[in-house]
Amino acid sequence: HSILSILLFLLTSTTMSEAQSILDYYKLMSDYDNDIKIHKLTEKEGQWYVQNNNSKIVKIDLDEKNNFLELKDKEEGGIFTLQLSLLKQTKGEVLIAMVKNHMDMFLHGEIHIIKYRNGRFNDITKEVLPEINYQDFTEKTMSIAASAYNADFNKHLEFGYQLPRDGKTAYAEMKTEVIKNKCAQKDSSVSDYCNSLNEIAYSTIELIWNVKEGKFVLGEKK
Repeated sequence: HSILSILLFLLTSTTMSEAQSILDYYKLMSDYDNDIKIHKLTEKEGQWYVQNNNSKIVKIDLDEKNNFLELKDKEEGGIFTLQLSLLKQTKGEVLIAMVKNHMDMFLHGEIHIIKYRNGRFNDITKEVLPEINYQDFTEKTMSIAASAYNADFNKHLEFGYQLPRDGKTAYAEMKTEVIKNKCAQKDSSVSDYCNSLNEIAYSTIELIWNVKEGKFVLGEKK
């Protein structure tokens, strides 16, 4: 009986303490997400790094106080950015926010809000995050007929995300610097898109974390 009690205590203790910091959650997420799995955490002289599949060591930006972690790894033709942040709810629950951005000519990003409970991960993004698309970065008053609308551009032009370092405000970000520079240089590879850049009226959309409701609400566009 006493051995069983000790085993139950140890099991409960492990479950309760398995995830406290952002580093703990990152390690747990390696069983859930392949991009985290291939970027293994390693520590050297108090500094945290990740090691990728090519055995390259990448320094990570770690803010333990605010439970925020970011790594940037060069990939073919661009940069891959991975961010992890913790979001608190009034009930005391903690959600994991994960962003993956790929930056080449365009910025392609995805965001996931994940609930971790009893050793299981559940993606609840659709429940807690307003859907944002390309049109949200344009002026609604501008008629498509009057603008230099390009359906192909609309399909390819994507945006990325920036997670909150303080658990409060995230951003959807439209970055067009690379393509604007190519347009200025009259680069033929982007000529189909140059006129359509005029459609974009905003570069960031606020996503404010509402602790009480446990979801993001749309904020200002800038």
